[in-house]
Amino acid sequence: MTESPFPLAMDPLKDEIPARMLVLASVAEPPRDYDGDLFGHYPGMKLGRMSDVDFFAGKLCDLAAQVLAEGTADDEWVLTAPAYYRLPAGANLLAERMHSMLCDRGVALSLVALRQSFEQIAVHSLEEFRLSHDYSLSPLAQRVIERQRLHDMAPSDPSRRRFAKRKVIVVNDIHVTGTQQRFMQLELAAAGASECHWLYIFHIEDELARACPEIEHRINNSDLADLDSYAALLSDPATRHTARCLARLFNTEPDQFRYLVATLQPNARERIYRLARDEERYDIPLFAEKMRLLAGSD
Repeated sequence: MTESPFPLAMDPLKDEIPARMLVLASVAEPPRDYDGDLFGHYPGMKLGRMSDVDFFAGKLCDLAAQVLAEGTADDEWVLTAPAYYRLPAGANLLAERMHSMLCDRGVALSLVALRQSFEQIAVHSLEEFRLSHDYSLSPLAQRVIERQRLHDMAPSDPSRRRFAKRKVIVVNDIHVTGTQQRFMQLELAAAGASECHWLYIFHIEDELARACPEIEHRINNSDLADLDSYAALLSDPATRHTARCLARLFNTEPDQFRYLVATLQPNARERIYRLARDEERYDIPLFAEKMRLLAGSD
């Protein structure tokens, strides 16, 4: 892994609007271990552990500050991240915290939270749900199919108008095949954005991404892989449970689910049950038994 105190600027993307990437670290080969700070904080950030979110938000703010410093006084900037339904992803938490941190530095820019429709996240079968949760294991062709599906079902979002004639900073966590970025960039171009700057924690270099797209899964699970550490994160009142955090819970086998629920303090269990109901995708017959256990109706 190549980590630098300076941002790593990638070649401009050949899209309809000028675009570039800046990253905290570039990964050219599978890591021998995952002991570094970036790897160590990454799994917790994905699940909503706010100390890990803040760790990366501060570093990404430095990249954003460099981008903003290259502009002119007349530029109008917008900060955003990939769309979500009701539960945010780690990238959305990063964007929120970055917006707050930049404001504390005296930097004013708009934050636009893009939203998905329920149809985009609805669960129709357990197999489909597992494939969606294990997206990071998918080869390029499957990633393109999934992103095309989400793109085709994307709702009309009035907030997209706020991108018109503005420079956009997009916060995301990892760039592997670039599939999500390509589809999102098309949407930003259609919304009239003037240019786009993508900020990532990790960039998986092209050769490794083609040969081993599942490297993303390894990084996602380089920590917090065991049930007890995951249970502690679930119970922590400081955790802002992400969509991935709940998807992992509902993707566990029945005995593991029972174990995790049994470890939760009543307040934590009630909070997770409420979040699962609000997200809607879990309040369906496929997950009826797990929802019953969360509700405490054992």
